[in-house]
Amino acid sequence: MNRYLAAGLSLVLLLPAMPVAASTLDYDCDSTGGRFSALKTTQSGNVNKISGVLTARNMIEIPRWGAVGNVALSSADGKNSIQLQLAGFPSVDAQAMTASIILTIGGEKTEVEIGKSALLQPMPFTISVDASGSATIAFAGVQKNAIVVLGPAPVARVSCSTGEFIFEKLDLGN
Repeated sequence: MNRYLAAGLSLVLLLPAMPVAASTLDYDCDSTGGRFSALKTTQSGNVNKISGVLTARNMIEIPRWGAVGNVALSSADGKNSIQLQLAGFPSVDAQAMTASIILTIGGEKTEVEIGKSALLQPMPFTISVDASGSATIAFAGVQKNAIVVLGPAPVARVSCSTGEFIFEKLDLGN
């Protein structure tokens, strides 16, 4: 039995090192009214990045909550983050979503509207932050820069609430 194990190990050791292709995934984030769903991972390295294509598919109408799709990179403690948010209220406009960048520094939030999107319109996005805190966020042809220090072990996260949002070709980074 040991000779089979030794033979198997020697074959593995003889295989050439092969690069690992970056993998992406598709995430159908579907949440009922007032609830949320999320996918997150911890990153490492000097450049942290999350990218993909976001499509708002459906908004649920309830009085208290709007439909929201989020993409974010944040510090491990959540005090610093850069976030892209696609939000809509069916009672205001059943087909339109507002895109915003939300920058959080030390727990203080600043929100800037960057455009509009229609339901079922695929919108490519990328958020990247280097070790010095230099951040770039791109969404559907709009690019903005900011400074946000994430520190060690930043978190990449996509989430949705009160609707259905499709995250395609989602790359959650390293």
